[in-house]
Amino acid sequence: MELISKETISCLPPEVKTNKFIDLLESNIQIEKLNTSFHGNIYLLVDRGVYSASESFAAFAKVSHFATLIGTSTGGDGLCYSPIFFVLPNSKLVIRLADSMGINLDGTPNAETHTKPDIYIDFSKYKNNEELIDYLLENLIDHSH
Repeated sequence: MELISKETISCLPPEVKTNKFIDLLESNIQIEKLNTSFHGNIYLLVDRGVYSASESFAAFAKVSHFATLIGTSTGGDGLCYSPIFFVLPNSKLVIRLADSMGINLDGTPNAETHTKPDIYIDFSKYKNNEELIDYLLENLIDHSH
């Protein structure tokens, strides 16, 4: 991981630019491309129910161009590390929250702006999943492979 100055990213929330927050850590993960015989396109259906770990996968798919995201914006909050736990001293209530704030490539906080699909479709206008998938297969999905 490498420290990055907050001044280099213009879209950060104003509160992050204060001295109450440390500089940013850049995390680079190398993923080797698998040697596979599959040569088709991959489509990932997303909506606000895509959150946390599934958000991490959707964001990875979008940034790496591994898949085309179809749907509406995700629920966000998946670009951070493991949650932390602490106990309130009087009630002994256990609190769980993220230990960091994941930032999209454009500098916006993922928990607030989420991951936007490549192709926007409002799933709610379809009666069921079968109708939606039929529409996608007939109108959006590239059948050239």
